[in-house]
Amino acid sequence: MAQAIHQLIELVIAHETAHVTVVDQQHRRIGTRAHAFARLQGDGTVSSGLAHVDAHERFVTRPAVQSTVLGEHVVGPDGVALVIGQVVMVLVMTMTPLHMTEHGHDLAAVGLVISGHTFGMFALSPLSGRLASRFGTPRVIAAGLAVSAAASTLAAVAPPDGGALLFVALFLLGWGWNLGFVAGSALLTEGLSGDERARLQGATDAMIWSSAAAAALGSGIVVAVASYTALGLLGALLIALPIAAMF
Repeated sequence: MAQAIHQLIELVIAHETAHVTVVDQQHRRIGTRAHAFARLQGDGTVSSGLAHVDAHERFVTRPAVQSTVLGEHVVGPDGVALVIGQVVMVLVMTMTPLHMTEHGHDLAAVGLVISGHTFGMFALSPLSGRLASRFGTPRVIAAGLAVSAAASTLAAVAPPDGGALLFVALFLLGWGWNLGFVAGSALLTEGLSGDERARLQGATDAMIWSSAAAAALGSGIVVAVASYTALGLLGALLIALPIAAMF
């Protein structure tokens, strides 16, 4: 799973770098034509030459800087934390309803557990934002990772008939994701221009949701080959990746 995520990150960055190369070549040709036209302007050569330099700065240098920024953020602690937080959440969440129904829980119990999980994912966003503002985004990201690891472990060790423990585990799993997502999104685009922010957010979202799709498919395979307990422990172990990136 970790290798697949790493390969996905490399693929996105390679795509963005190729895009920048094409833009660089196109605007170099435009700049060359503008410079040749300036030579025909006579007394307008100086101003046209300055326009050519400005065009080169805006269309060639800037995309290269954006590509560097994109790579640094996507593979940095903020980008890794967002991707891994999503993967761990989807891994455990996807298989929990099936795990519960296989061990005798009715749909009412399953619905209650998933409702608690959804509440943790979305309802506490204002609280997560306040915590990020007060204590700083890196600390809140670390807290979110710790909560997600604890939730995955709790889900792994909960007895099959332990509906209450699964409710607590899935609620904490949702809140841990929310802490990491709110704080990670704020840190990801901190200090960037509007154009840089849009490109970076798009690339990061592509990796997050692609990883989520892979996690949803992989969770069933892990449970079929091993068990739901192994799935929960795998989620807790994956948290080590963004922690290693942060420290």
